[in-house]
Amino acid sequence: MRIKLSINHPQIQKAIAAGIVVIPDDKRGKGKRPSAREFVVDRFLEPATFEIPVETVSEANAREWRGRSKRTGNARVKVCRSVAKRIRHMVPFIEAYHAGRTVYIRFTRLGVRRLDPANLGGSLKASEDALALTFGANDGDLNWQATFAQEIVEKIGIRIELSLKPFHG
Repeated sequence: MRIKLSINHPQIQKAIAAGIVVIPDDKRGKGKRPSAREFVVDRFLEPATFEIPVETVSEANAREWRGRSKRTGNARVKVCRSVAKRIRHMVPFIEAYHAGRTVYIRFTRLGVRRLDPANLGGSLKASEDALALTFGANDGDLNWQATFAQEIVEKIGIRIELSLKPFHG
């Protein structure tokens, strides 16, 4: 009788940690979706930078509507909760926006693989919508200047940076 166990099975992980089982580097599943322990930690960095553990994928290439709906809902909830915990740091930006000043927002996708630039904005759209909701802002307004970027890192998530001056680079 042959039993197939996933490399992520707890007993297999224990055997790997103990050195009983050795798996070649090319079989470790590089480029696959990381497990939950590989997400970034929800944190706030001064002056106004959030890192939030949100999964982002190319929504244009996703075929299953239920999965997209679930990811969108999770992104909105996580962004709103993260921002709500630090709302006092957001007040200057919210007041500036409602006074008619331009607020510059950079959304950076953090992931283990590069996403096609054409799909980058779509993967971060739910996060932008959630931030606009907390601002009471219209994300189509000329005073809402969102830009999108991506970084290849070990842990996945998003970084949101706010500024009252344009970003350079």
